[in-house]
Amino acid sequence: MIESTQTKEKKIYDSVHGFILLDATEALVLQTPAFDRLRYLHQLGCAYFIYPGATNTRYEHSLGVLFCATKIFDHLFENSQLLSSEEKREYRSMLRLAAMLHDIGHLPFSHAGERLVLGPEGHEKKAMAILDDPSFDSIEMKEQIKCIAFGISHDDWMINLLSDIITHDFFGADRIDYLLRDAKFTGLAYGHFDYEQVIDKLCLISQDDGWTLGVKESGLASIEALILSRYFMHQRLYKHDGVIAYAMHMAKVLERYFLKALQTENVKDYLAITDIEILHFIRNTKNDDPHLMALQKKEPFFAFKIKPLAPQEEMDKELQMLLQPGIEPYFGTRLQPKKQAKFFIKTKLGPLKSSKELSFFCQPEILSIKKYWLFVQESLKPYILDQSFKTFEIV
Repeated sequence: MIESTQTKEKKIYDSVHGFILLDATEALVLQTPAFDRLRYLHQLGCAYFIYPGATNTRYEHSLGVLFCATKIFDHLFENSQLLSSEEKREYRSMLRLAAMLHDIGHLPFSHAGERLVLGPEGHEKKAMAILDDPSFDSIEMKEQIKCIAFGISHDDWMINLLSDIITHDFFGADRIDYLLRDAKFTGLAYGHFDYEQVIDKLCLISQDDGWTLGVKESGLASIEALILSRYFMHQRLYKHDGVIAYAMHMAKVLERYFLKALQTENVKDYLAITDIEILHFIRNTKNDDPHLMALQKKEPFFAFKIKPLAPQEEMDKELQMLLQPGIEPYFGTRLQPKKQAKFFIKTKLGPLKSSKELSFFCQPEILSIKKYWLFVQESLKPYILDQSFKTFEIV
């Protein structure tokens, strides 16, 4: 790992989890420019324009994921004979570093412009380039840490299991921490759930190619509470009309004015751009760009929700015909697990059951929420309301 002869262990007080202890290696990672940059990246992007308290950053979230991932690992392996003491120490250390570094490549303002600026590979590609920077050269087992942090499949089942501990789509440490943290900072009660009960009910389930993460039957209600928390936080926060409108404006600003700078392969130059630099540009740039003006005046476009009446390809064509300055279509993202559409439940009688069999809330269609918006400048609202559409309707 990183040489740590001059660095002592560190104790940090977190507003969600209390004291978080870091060993000397982790304390050194904390001091790197790449990790320090996370102090200046809002976890919730532009959401604080709507919810003033939503100023939490990726810095404390990354530490929170380390804390939650460690609790899960210790619960699963404290009395397990699957690993030797030395293996437990090594895998635990890799997990904690991966948890710290899982968001290291994020753009300013979170996910706002990620697809437009970085393409489908997203911030993970940037993160891997950052970890290849000389400042991280002394980290051992870096490739395994990358696999754990970014959900890359590995020949070692244990590496895949550690990745699930962080990134599992239903109950990974990343999801646990951001729901709790976002609920605390926004004041929205929907994100609160008994995460210690969730962790206590996680278990190891044997598979042909190793072991995977599952849930005891007695813990299903706790997992459902987490899923419902996620659902309502999407409704009230992540997909709030105003939050999405500001994110759209920010994405356009990043694309128009920072595309080349953020697509750079020079790690030092990329790390130099944070929310602070973007906000400075927005506040000090004078032109008639409607997206800049919307962010400067805190007057986002009006968000019309639209209901599809035809396949998306047909709807796309009709929306494209509407495009003009002051009108922007936006297709939401699915609230649907990326990797796992189900998980296994260890029943009291022994046989494994799929979450789809035992839980109404774990059905893919329940978790599949795709919202569509049409963002319109205030002066163009009457124009939109006067239109008749064939492939969608305003709702």
